[in-house]
Amino acid sequence: MDCSADRSVELRRLIEEAVACFISPDAVVLDLEEQPVHKGFSATDIYRHQVQVEYRNERLVTSYITKNASLKERRVLALLHRQGAAVPYSFSRDYEEDQSRYVCIQDVDYATDYGAVDAEQVLGQEFELLAHLHASNLGRRHELLWLPEADSGYISRMLRERWEPSWNQAVQDKDFAALFQSYIPDIQAAAQSIADDLEPILNDASSHTLIHTDLHPGNVLVQNNTRIRYIDWEEAGYGSFYLDIPLRFTSLEKAEKYRMALEARGVSIDQDEFRQRYITASRYIGLRYMGWTFGSWRTDRHTFESMIQYMNMVLS
Repeated sequence: MDCSADRSVELRRLIEEAVACFISPDAVVLDLEEQPVHKGFSATDIYRHQVQVEYRNERLVTSYITKNASLKERRVLALLHRQGAAVPYSFSRDYEEDQSRYVCIQDVDYATDYGAVDAEQVLGQEFELLAHLHASNLGRRHELLWLPEADSGYISRMLRERWEPSWNQAVQDKDFAALFQSYIPDIQAAAQSIADDLEPILNDASSHTLIHTDLHPGNVLVQNNTRIRYIDWEEAGYGSFYLDIPLRFTSLEKAEKYRMALEARGVSIDQDEFRQRYITASRYIGLRYMGWTFGSWRTDRHTFESMIQYMNMVLS
């Protein structure tokens, strides 16, 4: 049996159904070209499809991403799209079976010229967009029981898997130890205390909502040079919105704009409490994401600057 041929047939049918759903039932898929996409951390097979469509005697070209997605990701994408959140539209045949199934996702940035993007204008949308996403699902745990909880066990696992191994290896490096000797003791102390420091946040149900948990820049795309879209919801969970915001809003000034956007949606948070919890969550985020920088901090300036940024988040 030719599994590759079977997969191609299945994906074409899925794309045709997505086109019928989101363009028109009268639209006809004329041709498509498939290209593998880098798998990333999840090691999931991902493909980009350039699709020629005929509709009302005109030929259109669009693009879709297909991936073998978990039930959780399929459900999250569908839910957020219904809520008008900043996510691509998607189509799957199955939102019930707890197994990986193919999903067809709008390829939001295939026509984006990032060199022409007005970064200040685009990033200025995020205060409202992320606040809308979080506020729309605040306090809905009973409806979202299918989402895993971002609790203390989740925090411990993230640090154990994403930070600890690479950190232990880094501090054994003589160059690293010499250059960052003033950072190392405080970072290790922060790592030992961060789980306890996060307990008030993790236990505060008033901040619990649907969260992405992995909003690094690669998961924030720009559609048509103007609109932000959040992608890759494989690690979504239900927990405190403080676990989402430090990666997107890297200063207290920016975080405060997010708090005000929440307040405009009826979510009132004491300013001093918000600031303190933002700082605590920033320390965790700095630890979690610092790990990826240790492999090439010597040779890549951007990676080095990112490592310093994460270290300063930990020591904030």
